[in-house]
Amino acid sequence: LNLNISTYASSGAVTVMGKRNRADLERVRNAMCAELPALTHAGLFPELDYVEALASRMPSSASFEDVLDAFAASDAAVGTHYALCKADTLKHMARVLKPLSGLSTADQLRMCMAPVRVVSEEQMQLFFRFASQYAAGVTVPPPRPTSELGRARLLAQLRQ
Repeated sequence: LNLNISTYASSGAVTVMGKRNRADLERVRNAMCAELPALTHAGLFPELDYVEALASRMPSSASFEDVLDAFAASDAAVGTHYALCKADTLKHMARVLKPLSGLSTADQLRMCMAPVRVVSEEQMQLFFRFASQYAAGVTVPPPRPTSELGRARLLAQLRQ
């Protein structure tokens, strides 16, 4: 597909079709005219206000994972056509955060939605270290390994 990127001053990057390749333009035109099947199910991320309201109604012993379970089971929140988006990942992250005290419901929700690959041990270690320090009130700059050496240093620090 022959696309050119241009920039408008106020709205950022925009993809523009060029006139040079009419086959590309025809393919996009056909795709945009295609009839799509009706959606029968969709994923839904929880909104902070709803999660906080739900958490406030639960016993103080309830974990954030329990709150996510209650959200997923709530017909008022998700109904019959929606499901908690990435439920397994969100719940895994909630379990990782469970031993930490000092995190608000908002903190836990934001951290559960962090762009972390839960299958990456390295990323999970960095995430837990950040979350632990954040929960303790320490201001922590995000790790940014710029080279293999930087990455090795970060891993060495994690092992301490």
